Amino acid sequence: MSETYAGDPDNYPTSLTMPTDDDPPTEATFRPSLDGLADRTANLKDGDGVSFAGEKIFEDGIEVNDHLTTSGPINISTVATKRTLIMSAPTGASQFARLYSRAADNSPTITQGFDWTQNAEWTGTEWQADQDTSPARLFEFFSLPLNWATLDAIVGDSSLFTIRFKDDTSSNWAEDAWDGTSLSIGAGVPAPDDVVTKNTYYPKHFAKAWGHISTDGLGGITLNDGVGIDAVSISGGEIVVELHQAMANATYAPMLVPFGSNRVPNVAAILDSEFSIGFRDLANGAVDPAAAAVTVAFLVFGDHDV
Repeated sequence: MSETYAGDPDNYPTSLTMPTDDDPPTEATFRPSLDGLADRTANLKDGDGVSFAGEKIFEDGIEVNDHLTTSGPINISTVATKRTLIMSAPTGASQFARLYSRAADNSPTITQGFDWTQNAEWTGTEWQADQDTSPARLFEFFSLPLNWATLDAIVGDSSLFTIRFKDDTSSNWAEDAWDGTSLSIGAGVPAPDDVVTKNTYYPKHFAKAWGHISTDGLGGITLNDGVGIDAVSISGGEIVVELHQAMANATYAPMLVPFGSNRVPNVAAILDSEFSIGFRDLANGAVDPAAAAVTVAFLVFGDHDV
């Protein structure tokens, strides 16, 4: 009597036993190969991934050799000493974009990450250009930043995105021989005395808020422009600036820019969520922004409370 069998998605048999003319025409002869085929189909449909060895070439999402597509991930089990090529795609007649995974490495000191290159192929020991008359680019994503100049001077508690450039690609170049015009963005929180990676911007480098404020001398106050500001007000002869996002502590740096003459601003008080701006004239007398027209701009540097 017939039965329905959907296949086992957790089983992908590596080989199937096919019946021959010498086998009896019974269920025991044909059932194993049919079950195995059903299991393979269910496994592929389940989307757990497709494993293969060697190079596969795809065109328009279809593998050229056997036209196999999958909705699941393609798992790469090979771990190279430094880089494993995940994907290569042409970007022109002679150049390719490549995606590499990076293994943990001590030269330079990094943990796992990714490299995305344009016109640059890793040979296993050095870089070479697809087209040696054009510049090459490298986009790096790492769990730890790397510092090509001083590998022992690294801020270890961060992630880093780096853009590198190579103008002269007429000959192969070493792993660390990219041009010096790199730019990095780090996600760590370096201490004041940490040696950070060259040409690298961390969150502490960026202004967290800025504003341009004026008073009319009649008690009115206006936030003319800015970002990251909840409110501005006049209180006790000072302008109070309330930040939209509190800072990590009260040791951040509001940088004040005065406008006009005889109005010198100063940070009169500071909390993690607000700061106050006082004013003095050139004779060191107090200037009340509620009774005198003043204009001031500011930038706020420091670390957000996240």
